[in-house]
Amino acid sequence: MYTLTPTVRTILILNIIAFVLMNMNFEYAIENFALWDIQTPYFQPYQLLTHMFMHANFFHIFSNMLGLVFFGSVLEQVLGANRFLLLYMICGLGAGALSLGVDYYNGDIIPSIGASGAVFGVVTSFALIFPNLVLQLLFPPIPLKAKYLVLLYLIFEVSYMWQNLPGDRVGHLAHLAGMLLGFIMIKLVWKIPKRY
Repeated sequence: MYTLTPTVRTILILNIIAFVLMNMNFEYAIENFALWDIQTPYFQPYQLLTHMFMHANFFHIFSNMLGLVFFGSVLEQVLGANRFLLLYMICGLGAGALSLGVDYYNGDIIPSIGASGAVFGVVTSFALIFPNLVLQLLFPPIPLKAKYLVLLYLIFEVSYMWQNLPGDRVGHLAHLAGMLLGFIMIKLVWKIPKRY
């Protein structure tokens, strides 16, 4: 039977509460809690944390929280609550910091929101520990090993980042940063061997 672990449950609840509050006054929430470029008057250091609990719409929060719940609870059982939370925060904060640096370099003032950097780090970490575990995807409904799922994510994110399509407001570089930090934490810092 699937168990929702305590840290994952807490992160999930905080994201849902933040999403509800955000939608009560969207403009205020974006102005104060999204991660703004440091060149704007809106930037505050605490936004490196708060942007991770904000989502643009239902699909944005649903996809991030689905990834957190499916992969995070297993990962928390393997790593323990403290290391899992540390991994999640490092991936999310690192993705935000990279976004700040790139935005500063590009002169981009579009604010960043979402837990995607942290969740991509969680999914990557899961695949590093359980690379051969076969997952049943929802869309499309096919079986796929965890390592191939992450490889597809990687290819997708890199290709969309390089295409730089007009109107694409997805933080592909932040997603890649989360993946890289997940790899660094699992393989280089903690040196956790694969289990399956």
